[in-house]
Amino acid sequence: MPSEIQITRTKILVPRRREDILSRPRLLNMLTEMLDARVLIISAPPGYGKTSLLIDFASHTDLPVCWLAIDPLDRDIQTFLAHFIT
Repeated sequence: MPSEIQITRTKILVPRRREDILSRPRLLNMLTEMLDARVLIISAPPGYGKTSLLIDFASHTDLPVCWLAIDPLDRDIQTFLAHFIT
């Protein structure tokens, strides 16, 4: 019998928006305009605010938002799928 995979809730909950996050309306508008795209990749070096942008977007939209923070443990397909499905 396979072992039960523990779901890490912090991986699947949208982080709380901190008050000191700099809101970037131009980028928020771009994200909103691209919602019909099949895939949207946000790429930038570490520290450029990708996560902050997505947290800000999630806090400004009425649309449902799913969150999955990926880490090295997700190399295990069962762990990844368990969190993805949750």
